[in-house]
Amino acid sequence: MARAKFLNKKQIKEIISTLDKQWGLKEKDFDYVFLINDKNKIFVISQDITEVNFDALRIDSMGSYFAEQKNNELRLSIEGSQIIGKIATKNVIEISDGLTKLWVRGYDIEVNEYKDKENAFVIVKNKEDFYGCGRLKEGKILNHVPKSRRIKSED
Repeated sequence: MARAKFLNKKQIKEIISTLDKQWGLKEKDFDYVFLINDKNKIFVISQDITEVNFDALRIDSMGSYFAEQKNNELRLSIEGSQIIGKIATKNVIEISDGLTKLWVRGYDIEVNEYKDKENAFVIVKNKEDFYGCGRLKEGKILNHVPKSRRIKSED
C-alpha cells in the first residue's frame, strides 16, 4: 500500500506555483494541508489536522484525492477541480449540457474554439458545476474520468 507523507513548505510552494501556472491560483487562495503518496497522488485536508498527534500512526491515505503530479504538472481529480474551480482564473472551459453528457460517460470532447490553449490541462465546467480535468490537445479535451466514476446510462 502506498504510504502518504505530509509535504514540507518548499514542496507546498512548488505545488502552489504549479497551480498558479496552470490555473492562476495564488497561495492566499489555498489554505489546505497537502499529503503525497508513493504514486505521486496528492491529497488535501483541512488545516485542523495539524492538531492531531501522528507519531504512532501509519498513514496510507487521508483527506480528499486532489491531483496527480507528473512531469512538473498537476492533473486534478474531479474533487480537485471542484475545490479550485471557483477560484481558478484561467484554463477553465465551460461546455454545453450535451458535451457534459458525453464527458461524464468518458468520451473526449471537441472544443475547436480553444485551439490557442493547446496541450494544457483544463478544468471542465458546466454552469456552476465542475466535472474534472482533461488535457486540451488538437481541439479536443482528452477525458481522464476514471472508468469506475463514469456514468453508464444511455439517455
